[in-house]
Amino acid sequence: KKSLLLYLNDSNFKSKIDYYDEKLKSVFGFSMIKKCLEEEDDIALRRNQHFTHGMLFIYQVSLYFYFIEKTKRVPDIIFGVSCGEMAAAFCSELISFETACYILYNRSCLLSKTISFNGASIATRLNEKQFLEEYLPQFPDLQIIAYISGRSSIIGGKNSEILKFKKQLEDKNIQCMIVNEGACFHTKHISMIKDDILQLEFEHKKPITKVMSNVNLKFFNDTDNKYDKYHLYENLTNPCRLLQTYQEIFKYAEDNNYTNVIINELSPKSFVSGTFIKEDIVPTTSFKYLSNASIHVIPTNNITDMETIHNNINNLIYLSDNL
Repeated sequence: KKSLLLYLNDSNFKSKIDYYDEKLKSVFGFSMIKKCLEEEDDIALRRNQHFTHGMLFIYQVSLYFYFIEKTKRVPDIIFGVSCGEMAAAFCSELISFETACYILYNRSCLLSKTISFNGASIATRLNEKQFLEEYLPQFPDLQIIAYISGRSSIIGGKNSEILKFKKQLEDKNIQCMIVNEGACFHTKHISMIKDDILQLEFEHKKPITKVMSNVNLKFFNDTDNKYDKYHLYENLTNPCRLLQTYQEIFKYAEDNNYTNVIINELSPKSFVSGTFIKEDIVPTTSFKYLSNASIHVIPTNNITDMETIHNNINNLIYLSDNL
């Protein structure tokens, strides 16, 4: 809800949000903005798959085009994590708006069926090796659902098991935080809706901006890495690979003789930061040409106010003009 501060205080951004909100209203049957303003229970909002899918999409898409309009810069590569991959697909013109609506609605309906699983996920200060060696033997039904960095990951599974796991981490003073309750995103349990997902049919085309899959770490195209129903299932059942995606982007930059890389996250809640990239991801990557000094991260405090967004815009313009 804090993200609405930007919506309420910038007429340009508000007009974009309202445009997409009205379009999605004809698909979902309600206004995302109105529901966000009127619903007092944040937990209920987060568990509502129709709302979270629709609201995240219109916010991220509006923010993307807002930045392009203000900075006059178009990124070389974009990618989205989990639900954000649909926003990235639309912004790159990999899929049409109508197709995005179709996927959003059906994905949210199908994921709503998994709420009965009573799943949960927890962000931890554990890397893959630590989890597999020290905790998986005790919790064989838990699995990594997101590789965040060389020092952190998100673990998913049954809520009852996650709570036991959380207790062990807390007893050892290991940082952790429950980040989702209800569904079983990015786990093997998504197989319960596999047949339904593979009945979906939609079209895609060659994107105008390179967009990388957060699942297989390849650029989407219209031949051998299609954005189709099979990929949609892979997106839901496989872990998010934030760490590996950044590593692949850095490799692409070096292979194409980039001397600098600018990272700009567009999300209502910041997931990356300069410190995070430089301390948690860069050390896991082998560089030939790039260095810590040539990787620039736009300050990514949560984008909820005009000062933050204007600072980000000014920094992006300055860096792209002077590097």
